[in-house]
Amino acid sequence: MAQAIEPISKDMVIPKKILIVDDQDKPRNALKMALLGSGYEVIGEGKTGKEAIELSESLRPDLILMDVKMPEMDGIAATKEINHRYPMPIIICSVKRDEGTIQRAKEAGVMGYLIKPVREEELKASIELAILRFKEFEALRREVEDLKEALEARKVIEKAKGILMEKDGIREREAFRKIQKLSMDNRKSMKDVAEAIIMTLKS
Repeated sequence: MAQAIEPISKDMVIPKKILIVDDQDKPRNALKMALLGSGYEVIGEGKTGKEAIELSESLRPDLILMDVKMPEMDGIAATKEINHRYPMPIIICSVKRDEGTIQRAKEAGVMGYLIKPVREEELKASIELAILRFKEFEALRREVEDLKEALEARKVIEKAKGILMEKDGIREREAFRKIQKLSMDNRKSMKDVAEAIIMTLKS
């Protein structure tokens, strides 16, 4: 009797794509070999902060490993710019752990901080933790944004209801149902319908 084969997860099939940015060849090559040995895919290499920004947009890696001190723009400044344009998990690599650099890294949205030379045994754990933390952060951010949008929509709908109640002499429930029906008939959100009511009837 044939045995059932367990499905292979997507993470096991597709290696995570990593971008390395370091102006020094030796540590960059060492990181590359460690990543490849741990089953990751190195999809790009850069030597400056500006290259990090350009490559992050064109390659869209799953994570960036980036040195702090680099020409043109340092790694933390590049991290801040990348997170402003297209947020992604970034681990900063540095030869020292000073409070000023750590504070700047936190403010830039860094998801991990490694001391060079990076040990291979801690690399994979740091990468997986950084990606997990980033996903949790993004989920929380979306939740907060959804809540803000819901509160804003509620304010607009309440205002539109008040206008309809006063204009048509109807009760709150009837005003709500009217907005709801217009929303369904026009295939628009209740917020959009409410805003249209406010703009049309307020004057």
